[in-house]
Amino acid sequence: MNFEIVTMPGLKVIGKKVRTTNKDFKCAHDISHLWNHTREKHLFAPIHNTLGHHTVVGLYTDYSPNISATNGEYTFIAGVPVTEFDAIPEGMITREIPSAQYAVFTAKGHFEKSIGKVWFEEIWKCTDIKRAFTNDFEWYDAHSTNDEHSIVKIYISIK
Repeated sequence: MNFEIVTMPGLKVIGKKVRTTNKDFKCAHDISHLWNHTREKHLFAPIHNTLGHHTVVGLYTDYSPNISATNGEYTFIAGVPVTEFDAIPEGMITREIPSAQYAVFTAKGHFEKSIGKVWFEEIWKCTDIKRAFTNDFEWYDAHSTNDEHSIVKIYISIK
């Protein structure tokens, strides 16, 4: 399994959330629905102080104690990294992620297929890291295109 260990500075995120589970792959429906809703309604447009014009994150947090690849619940936040929490749009939430160490995996190829493959064939099976289950996130930027050439970085919090 290919990954690198990095220390990331703190990160502030504004976005929309959903509580979901990996059980019966319910997460695939819930997360896809949330992303589609944010795009269709242009929910990120009024957010100020963003870190980059094309940068968004998918944050996994608030894990239940029984979390696994097939069980447990967590909160997923589709959001935008920002420098400050000001002018928060109605219906949005904020989340501050403290500085921490992460194992960074890279999903390359078809956008959705490559991300799912990395999560279920690499991250959940990786025994070389001790996951913290605090704040994991997918970083989408100009390289995260919705085609066969997508590159998405997945940051997994570690102890």
